[in-house]
Amino acid sequence: DCVDDAGVFMGGTILPGLRMSLKALARFTSALPEIELSDIADVDCFGKNTRQAMISGVVLGASGALREIVEQFATRLGKWPELVITGGDASIIRSYCDFAQAFVPDLLLMGIELTYEKWKMQQDEE
Repeated sequence: DCVDDAGVFMGGTILPGLRMSLKALARFTSALPEIELSDIADVDCFGKNTRQAMISGVVLGASGALREIVEQFATRLGKWPELVITGGDASIIRSYCDFAQAFVPDLLLMGIELTYEKWKMQQDEE
């Protein structure tokens, strides 16, 4: 999502997560197996076997997509925006996104908590 300097939501993009991408590769191809992101230590652009090639394609592809999206945002904004990567795969993707300023895996949960606290304060005032 992109938020301007005044905090106004400008819009966003949606990408499949790493696990969803791996599942799609297995489901919609006849020869690729279902694999997990259990061991990401072997991410290398030159996958030496099918598993490594699938993981590197998904991880490097996602980081490349993020870079392109942020570059498009920067072009429209006239400056490079601060990028915060969040979600369950943030810890995996972070080392491939040197262009990101922050990694907050639980940002959604933090937002829900803040919303609840704000609602609770309003209830107490009534």
